[in-house]
Amino acid sequence: MKETVLLYPGLDVGHLTSMVALADVFLRHGVDVTVALVEPLVQSPDFSAAVARAAHLPRMNPALREFLRSLPSGDALVLDMFCTDALDVAAELKLPVYSFYPSGAGVLPVFLRIPILTASFGEPLLEPDLDVFLLDGFLERTKGKGLVVKSLASQVDVLCHRATDAFVTQCEWNSTLEDITDGLPLLCWSRYLEQRMNKMFIVEEMKLRVEMRRCNEGVVMADEVEANVR
Repeated sequence: MKETVLLYPGLDVGHLTSMVALADVFLRHGVDVTVALVEPLVQSPDFSAAVARAAHLPRMNPALREFLRSLPSGDALVLDMFCTDALDVAAELKLPVYSFYPSGAGVLPVFLRIPILTASFGEPLLEPDLDVFLLDGFLERTKGKGLVVKSLASQVDVLCHRATDAFVTQCEWNSTLEDITDGLPLLCWSRYLEQRMNKMFIVEEMKLRVEMRRCNEGVVMADEVEANVR
């Protein structure tokens, strides 16, 4: 008899699409899949609607419980990262449960490290060895005319400082709003995902800032940085 995995995706399309891709992997390995879908309480793209949908998920636990009990079989339950309220349902039905994290691999280690950071909260942070991360001789060349922050710094305070004349940004939206509020020249150096969309909106639609253009190899050259800074 085939094993059956039960999938419980989140309400946003991106999470649902990722879990459908996971279902395809299970099917290709000979595992049956059942997907439990929640009908959204609010049909709207607004942020407030997204918050309302997230708040709606815990109230779906009784319906999920009855649905899982009605199935002829189920060997494991896979929950979306925003559906952890359903852990109680899995425990009650004695189902092995797994959390599905539909995000980039680079972000996952950060979240896995959060419990360690929380446990060490209040302990003094060790200063990093910047020579390991920066180009050879960088700290020496910039001594006396530049400042490298070794730990956390308030970006708002940096932008408001009288010594700050411009801001090179990857075009994350929060940073963009903070810069616009302070009225600094902004040099857009987008790298991936929504950063490129934000860059297009800032440079081409709002016409507020300039773009760091890449050469044919996809690299921003020193001459391009210098020209935009000047």
